[in-house]
Amino acid sequence: MHTFFTSDAGPLMAFPMLGRRLRLIGQLDAPAAPTLEELQAIVDHRTTGFRLESARWITSFETHHAQVPCYRVGRGFLAGDAAHVHSPAGGQGMNTGIQDAFNLGWKLAQAATEGPGSALLDSYHAERHPVAAHVIKVTTATTDAGTVTNPLVRRLRNCGVRVASGLSPVAHMLAEETEETRVAYRASPIVGPSRRSHRSPQPGDAAPEVAAVSLHNMLARATGPTALYIAGRGQVPEPIAARGIQRHVLVADAEAPTSAFDGVISDPDRAVAARYGTGKNGGLFVIRPDGYIASRSDQR
Repeated sequence: MHTFFTSDAGPLMAFPMLGRRLRLIGQLDAPAAPTLEELQAIVDHRTTGFRLESARWITSFETHHAQVPCYRVGRGFLAGDAAHVHSPAGGQGMNTGIQDAFNLGWKLAQAATEGPGSALLDSYHAERHPVAAHVIKVTTATTDAGTVTNPLVRRLRNCGVRVASGLSPVAHMLAEETEETRVAYRASPIVGPSRRSHRSPQPGDAAPEVAAVSLHNMLARATGPTALYIAGRGQVPEPIAARGIQRHVLVADAEAPTSAFDGVISDPDRAVAARYGTGKNGGLFVIRPDGYIASRSDQR
């Protein structure tokens, strides 16, 4: 969002696009889409003023909030707009739908190759339904705040937003909220328990990137679960024999044999161990195909 204009007639938002183009979204009293002349009048009333030369597309829409009670019914699964609809505030609809599909896709693939385990397929609803419920709650509150009509409440809102948006921690939190990078599945029935401080990645959290070694490039190559071994200082572990593990990847700070693993990452500075909080003894993380941690085991 480039600019958010407020007025007694409702908000108007401007999004910069290529060249001199803008995308405008505003609250209207009438359900019909405005003409270019009517849209210009709205711009004149709610902004400091700029001229509209032409329009590529003008339409109107109503905001609805709804969510199905269950994402799975027998052999049927719902995702994206079929499962949840909400205000476009924050632009989270596409993110949420894509995450639905990615969460469900690898589970369907695993069920097709290894047998349809009910716990695995049921976990789709358990993991994704709360995420969309939160998105609906936040976008509804954002829409209500942006379209409030009481003059005093509007002034308080404008003042609060102006102050809060200038604070770096608040801006960072809002970015993470709208980008949905804080989505986690710690309460999922198919991830292991959390055993350590929340400061280090836990089962149900997204596996964090470590840019120094391009960790995600190695993890992204798998279509099934990956066992990520973070070796202890000067140590090289042996791969485990576990059903369902597709790839075994080792992160080590010393010379390591490559034949026993599907991939080896050299990490002499132990950046991965520091980011994943494994300490000097190392640990083992099982990473799901959607990039989330299924389990962790720390060496003692």
